[in-house]
This record gives sequence, structure tokens and C-alpha cells, in this order.
Amino acid sequence: MLSSMGDGRSSVSPYDTAWASFIIDHTNINGTSKRPLFPSCLKWIIDNQLDDGSWGEELVFCIYDRLLNTLACVVALTLWNTCLHKRNKGVMFIKENLRKLEGGEVVNMTSGFDFVFPSLLEKAQQLHIDNIPYDASVIKDIYARREVKFTRFPKDLIHTIPTIVLFSLEGLKDLDWQRLLKLQMEDGSFLTSPSSTAIAFMETNDVKCLTFLQNAVQKFNGGGTMLFC
Repeated sequence: MLSSMGDGRSSVSPYDTAWASFIIDHTNINGTSKRPLFPSCLKWIIDNQLDDGSWGEELVFCIYDRLLNTLACVVALTLWNTCLHKRNKGVMFIKENLRKLEGGEVVNMTSGFDFVFPSLLEKAQQLHIDNIPYDASVIKDIYARREVKFTRFPKDLIHTIPTIVLFSLEGLKDLDWQRLLKLQMEDGSFLTSPSSTAIAFMETNDVKCLTFLQNAVQKFNGGGTMLFC
């Protein structure tokens, strides 16, 4: 069974797909406006919103999964100024369900949540996405947990040896990307994380990062991947 899995059993991750959609096509030098490098990722987001306005695992409701995926997709739609009615529906889901994090089981928290959720909130604020309660106590608690976790991963250590934070680089700040590139996997990714690899490409234009992302998008017809061991 293991040998037949290849790169692993996979499913499309709205979160990773959104991060791939954030990448700007800088080859469009003669264009009049910016466009996404992976337009199929943006189309996947548009086509896969759930009935309640969220994005994420449809069959099993996990508040961490739904809020993280939904916020990422809301940012993507806002960034590219498209399907704003879907964006607004996603914002409403976030507003109405954010308090559920207070009773969320920590064991169900998605990987790197305390790093990457605040990072997306900051993007949302920069894009002036209204109606998200940025000053809610539950959000302040997440920021506080993030600061505590930052102290557990000295920056020199992050840049020297592979650690679990390589899976969530999009949630970190003030990184030395040239040093981090030495910690890439052979396939060009960072721990097979499309979101981490996407931010690395945006910061470095590294060809190996781009190749990994192109392969992932092609394999999943526009969707990013989430790998399961």
C-alpha cells in the first residue's frame, strides 16, 4: 500500500490553493493590469465555495480548518477583485463562526494555525476587508500564543536545520530567504507545503520552488495539495 502511494494520498487544500493564487505573474510586463500566475487556482476557489459560505472539508466540520481555508480564499478573491459576492459570503461565515475557536479542541488545530492565521488576518487588514472582528478577544489570544511559540524557535535554528516551521513559513517574519533555500527538499518544496513554497517563491523567485508549484497545480487541475502520511 505504501509503495503504491507515490507522493502520498492527497486532496485539494483551499488554503494552499489560495496561497498559490496570490502569486503575481511578473512575465505580464506588457499587460495593463496585474494577473495571477496560476489563474486556475483562482478559478478553483470560485468554483468550490460551500453552501454556508466557507471553504474547507465538507464532510467533517472542524472550525480551525474552515476558518483558515475561508480566510485564505476571502483574501484571494479580494486581492484579485473578483466574485466579491462570494467574498462577502465568506466574510460573513468568518464573522459568525469566529467565536467557535474559543471552544475548539486543540488536538484538532491545523498545523501551524497560530502562525498562519494571524498572517492572513494581517493580509485581510491590508486589503481593507471589513466586517472581520480583528479586535475580538479570541484573535488576541491567538496572537499571544503566536508570540510564545516564536520564542521556542530561535531564528538561527530555523535557518540552520529543518524544523516543523518550514511547513508554515508564510506565517513567519524577517526571514533570511537565501539561507532558508538551503533547506529545500529535492523537489523544490519546503516539507511538501505549497503555501510555504509559494511564499518562498514570492520572496526569492527560486526556479525549484516554481517547478514544485507548477507540478502541484497541474496535478490537481488548479488546486493546491495537502499531503497525508
